[in-house]
Amino acid sequence: MTSVFNNLLVTSPNGGGIFFVHGGAIQKLDALDSTGLSVSGRRVLRGIQPSLVVLYQGTPMDINPTDIAFGDVHDVLIDGDSFYLVSTQGNEVVRFDAGAIEEERWTLPGEDDAWHVNCLAKWNGRLVFSAFGEFSLHREYKGATKDQGFVQDLRSGERLITGLSQPHSLFPHGQNLMVANSGEMALQEYAADGSLLRSMSFDGYVRGVSVSGGCIFVGLSRSRNLPQAEAQTASLVALDAVTWDEIARLSLPTNEVYDVHAVEAREASHVVALIAAHSSAILSSIITDKSERLRDLNVELRHLERERDSLGVALEQINAVETRLMKAIEQREEIAGARNSSTFAASLDALAASVDTARTELQGEHARQIAGLMSLVSDLESRAGDMHDELLAKLDHATALQSRISQLEGEHARQIAGLMSLVSDLESRAGDMHDELLAKLDHATALQSRIRQLEGELSAGKEALSAEANRAEALKDKVRDLEAALAVQSEEFDVLQQEFSRVEGGVEASLQRMSDLEAELQLVYGSRSMQLTRPLRSAAAAVRRVIQSAGPGVRAFGYLLARPGRYLGLAKGKSVGEVLTLTRGFLSRGGPEPAAPQPVRFDLRSPAGPVVILTTRHCEYIAREMHGALARVGIASEIIFEQPAGGYVDVPHFVICPHMFPVLPGFYVAFQMEQSVSSRWFTEDYMGRLENSFAIFDYSTRNISFLKEKGLSLKQVYYLPVGHLPDLSANPRPAADADEYDVVFYGDASNERRRAYLQELRKYCRIRVVSEVFGEELYSILAGAKLVVNIHYYAGALMETTRVWECLSLGKLVVSERSTDMEDHGELEGLVDFVEIDDIPAMVRRVRYWLEHGSEREERVRANEAALADYFNRFDYFFYRFLLATDNISFDEFWRESGHKYRLESDRLCLNLPEYTDRSRDFARDNHYGFTLFPGLRHSKGWLGCAMSYKYMIMLAREHGLDRVTICEDDVEFPADFEEACASIDAYLSSPDVRWDIFSGLMADLHRDAKILAVDEHEGRSFVTTNRLISTVMNIYSPGVFDTIVNWDETNRDVETNTIDRYLEARRALKVIVTEPFLVGHKEEQHSTIWGFQNTQYADLIAASSQLLKEKVRKFRARRGLHRGKR
Repeated sequence: MTSVFNNLLVTSPNGGGIFFVHGGAIQKLDALDSTGLSVSGRRVLRGIQPSLVVLYQGTPMDINPTDIAFGDVHDVLIDGDSFYLVSTQGNEVVRFDAGAIEEERWTLPGEDDAWHVNCLAKWNGRLVFSAFGEFSLHREYKGATKDQGFVQDLRSGERLITGLSQPHSLFPHGQNLMVANSGEMALQEYAADGSLLRSMSFDGYVRGVSVSGGCIFVGLSRSRNLPQAEAQTASLVALDAVTWDEIARLSLPTNEVYDVHAVEAREASHVVALIAAHSSAILSSIITDKSERLRDLNVELRHLERERDSLGVALEQINAVETRLMKAIEQREEIAGARNSSTFAASLDALAASVDTARTELQGEHARQIAGLMSLVSDLESRAGDMHDELLAKLDHATALQSRISQLEGEHARQIAGLMSLVSDLESRAGDMHDELLAKLDHATALQSRIRQLEGELSAGKEALSAEANRAEALKDKVRDLEAALAVQSEEFDVLQQEFSRVEGGVEASLQRMSDLEAELQLVYGSRSMQLTRPLRSAAAAVRRVIQSAGPGVRAFGYLLARPGRYLGLAKGKSVGEVLTLTRGFLSRGGPEPAAPQPVRFDLRSPAGPVVILTTRHCEYIAREMHGALARVGIASEIIFEQPAGGYVDVPHFVICPHMFPVLPGFYVAFQMEQSVSSRWFTEDYMGRLENSFAIFDYSTRNISFLKEKGLSLKQVYYLPVGHLPDLSANPRPAADADEYDVVFYGDASNERRRAYLQELRKYCRIRVVSEVFGEELYSILAGAKLVVNIHYYAGALMETTRVWECLSLGKLVVSERSTDMEDHGELEGLVDFVEIDDIPAMVRRVRYWLEHGSEREERVRANEAALADYFNRFDYFFYRFLLATDNISFDEFWRESGHKYRLESDRLCLNLPEYTDRSRDFARDNHYGFTLFPGLRHSKGWLGCAMSYKYMIMLAREHGLDRVTICEDDVEFPADFEEACASIDAYLSSPDVRWDIFSGLMADLHRDAKILAVDEHEGRSFVTTNRLISTVMNIYSPGVFDTIVNWDETNRDVETNTIDRYLEARRALKVIVTEPFLVGHKEEQHSTIWGFQNTQYADLIAASSQLLKEKVRKFRARRGLHRGKR
């Protein structure tokens, strides 16, 4: 079962390297000590200890501490255009860009390597890391890691998971997080709330986790720290991703695993070749360095040899001196003998005494010289011995280096041989493909012959078709005659119906008259007259019973004769069973089904007076935004701050912060402005006020998720973010005391958190705190400020968008904390100077910078003004979206005021309603293909909002000059090979011989009358051209169909014929291409936002459509005498 190990990169530190595993085979790419690894398409980021990070992106780039200060790199991460590395030695995480420019750095408390920070991951939008524990001293964690480890949000500092032992790898799996709890030799899975879902123990040190192809791959190391571990070598274990049952195990030729990553199959060869080539370059550099060092050692050896020769010369000189001394001693002894035999003994004794004295002095001097020479010789011998030993050691080291170089050269040669083998295989495959291409060319020649034959048959078929067309014209004439006759019969029936009505009225009058005469009849009951009238009375009763029983049928027949064309048209294309069911209902009701009662309208153009906007003073800015937006579409409004003395006017109201008013108007839309991070406001009374409103606005998608959890219907909730308000105040005059402050904070400054910020800021700048001041008075105070600071009431607060946008609209520069919902506020990133949550020193630094750099501050304000002038106002978009949904403006007005300003970021769009946050998150998890979430339009009739969304997106595509646009819905289910399939489909659609309007990824309800126009085979896929379209789960639209969709009429509210897919289906001139089988699927677990039922109800329709398409293709091929691969 080792075949499950495919396209995996495995890193190993401490003498390991990096390995590529495929089909159970292991290829060592290099022996460089490798730690963290991150893979994104063709991009690979790799950590090499102690201090090298390599970015494989085009030309590989080495990142050293000379580029970015770091040491002992453990993990790395790719997140879009940002790159991260963990510097364990410095307790740091660093963010940098593709040019190796540092952008951000987080330094954790304690001495170097106090926490032992290990691994990074992006989990549910949060950047998280694992660490051994919160310690203060250098490697204080040694022997104290049990249950001290944790997973923490890097930006907010929130501890998400605790109680771990030596945690390493983090791998997001859906909304859950898999953690390598290495100290317990376990793999554990945690839910989004940090609760443990399941755990599995192993016989090795768990480190390195990846999920691919339905398997979880777990790395097991032979641990240096866990003597009880059974593993004797590193290995990979494959688990079933659902059950966690062990599928297979593969031993690795190394002791440790640090990271495991799957590589996309189509990118594997490119990534492996890139790593191998770069590793070869690094090894060549190492070999060059070692060779240069060896040359240096040889030079030093020659120097030592020269010193040895010098010492030899000195020793020879010492020996010569010693020889001369021995000769002098011999001469002295000869002189002594001569002295003893001489007659002049006395004089010689005197001479001898003086000679002895001289000799003694000479011997002393000689002894001192000999001692000095011997000391010098001893020192030289000692130095020579030391240098000899050192030389031998260096020679041994040089020999070992030469051996290692030979080993590396051999390993490099094997890698090159492996790559050459791979190239040879590719060349062999290319040869096979060339042979296959030649065969296909032969086949194409045969097809050309067959085409010429078919063209002859087609010519004959055209003649037959012409005859059939003439016959069809004759039949049309006959139909027209029949319709004329039917019209005459209809007129006659109308006359008969009028006569019947008159007679029926007479009968009723007679019955009433008979009732009046009943008393008189009683008097003559026994008379002959009574006996004569009894049959007449019985007949009248019988007539009345017949009319009552036959009434609905007669009325139904009247409807049918009055408008035969309409009802016959509705019956077309339906099965016999469907027609019978409709007919029974039609007869039982006595005609068509009565129209459903229309919902109450929130009519903003009421003749009763202008719309009223009821707001607190704190939210006057939002009221002004509404007032301006309404005025631009000709809707009058007024702003009030409390209930009028005479009570509320009977007109629609917008109520901002409805819980702040004791009494509410009778008919209102509520704008919910509280933060769901604190539940103190969401009382039963407040929830009742929201539920009783016509609709609910909310500025935060997180709040909307909370409201759904509290039981409110999303059909009632509308997302409405706060935005820019141009010309908020016309050049307000600065306050009189403006020269006494530089910075303004406005809001409630009574809580401890805000006071801590303000207290620190006051040490470095003059700050004014403003509370309970509104409107022009507030704007006058802000006009005198150089900066405005925004500080959260809670650490986990949402962004205070009202305050921030109010300041930006007044041309003020804002320094603010980041928030927990930054994903909703991407447009603020370039306008506001953000600092991390709880980082008071960072806010002080940014405030001081802007105050000390006046020219830069003014330049930033001007840049903001220029950006806002070209800003797509999200408030306008979503507010006019609500007005369109409630029929208060037309589609054309929506397009004119806001819609045309939307900028498409991609030619791949996903239709989505931002209120349905769970669907947005679910799609984002599966979206690996560059789709952009598009905020769809809404309407009380869901199908109408859907159709307007498609018209709007196509208008934007046409406006942007796109040559095609791909649109999916957020309940689409992508296949594993979606990107590969799209490349094949794009190549087919781009062929000059293919004529098409729409490519359909899925047909949920294929019409039985749909005609197959062509069947092609391309790259192993069947492409079917038909004349009908049903389903918009995922389609590609060509410019040829843009005008058709734009011409869809949103004022036609007939759900039977004017849904967007039915509208397109009715255009029989369309050429729709679909693959068989279908390209995409439909998520059954989702709930339809258009029709309000579970998607599982589509399953049978899709299965039936798939079977019907197969059958139609089979019949088409049979009629044309085609086999698969022929048109």
